Amino acid sequence: INFPDAAFRQYIVDNADVSPKDNCLSQQEADAVTDINVDKLGISSIKGIEFFANLKELSCGYNNLSSLDISKNINLMGLDCRFNSLTTLDVSKNIGLKFLCCGSNNLKALDVSKNINLNDLWCWHNNLTSLNLENNKALGMISVHTQIRTVTNFPNNTHVLKFADFNPNIDPNKIINIQGAKLDIANRAFTNVIPGTDIKYDYICDIDPYRDFMDVTIKLVSTPIINPPKTGDNSNLALYIMLLTMSLIVLSVFYMKAKKKK
Repeated sequence: INFPDAAFRQYIVDNADVSPKDNCLSQQEADAVTDINVDKLGISSIKGIEFFANLKELSCGYNNLSSLDISKNINLMGLDCRFNSLTTLDVSKNIGLKFLCCGSNNLKALDVSKNINLNDLWCWHNNLTSLNLENNKALGMISVHTQIRTVTNFPNNTHVLKFADFNPNIDPNKIINIQGAKLDIANRAFTNVIPGTDIKYDYICDIDPYRDFMDVTIKLVSTPIINPPKTGDNSNLALYIMLLTMSLIVLSVFYMKAKKKK
C-alpha cells in the first residue's frame, strides 16, 4: 500500500496497527481502520485512502488538498474536509454519508442527490451557485454561507430540520415595507408566517437622498413553523429560519429585482 504524502504516511505508521516486522501496512491491517483524523498536518495528497474499505470517519481539514477521491470508501459516514483547495468533490458512492463538512474550499458544484441519509451539510464559503436537496429528506442541519442563488427542491422534512443558515450579510435594520410576515430584529427572524404565503419586503441597498431599494419576494414551499426553538425544547423540532436565512435565498427559487425609488 503506497502513501506518497510523507505526512499522511507518517500518520498511518503512528496510528494504524502496522506490523513492526516490515513497517508496512497490509490490506488486512488497513481493513481494521475505521477512523482517520489528519487535520492540520500540511497534507497535499491523501492518496492511499482508497485502501481503507471499512473507513467510517475521515477528517482531513485544514490541509493543502486539491483533490479527494473517496469513491472506494463506500462505508464512509462522516467526512470533514473543510479549509482545503478542493475544486470538485464526488460523494456519489458514499450512500451512507450522514455528515458532510466541505466548507471553505473552491467547489463550484456539489451533488448530494445520492446521499439520502445525509443529516448535516456544511458547505459554506465555496463558489456554489445552486444546490438541489430533493433527495435529502433526513437533512437536519445545513449551512451554506455563500453566494448561492438557488436552493431547489428543499425537502418537506420540517420534522427533523433544526437549523438552516444561508446568507450572513443582511442588515435587518435595512428591511422595510414587509408584507406577509413580521420582523423580529432582536431574534433575527420572521414571525407570523403563513406557510405557502409569499413574504415581500424592500431592502435598502444604500442610504442617500435617492435611496436604492431591492424588492425581494420569498416563497416558502415547505410547511414550517417559523419560530426560534426554545432552549432545551425540541418537542416540535420547529424549523427556525433566521433572518440571515430568509434574506436573498430561502428554501426555494425566488424572484429578486433591484430598482431605484426617489
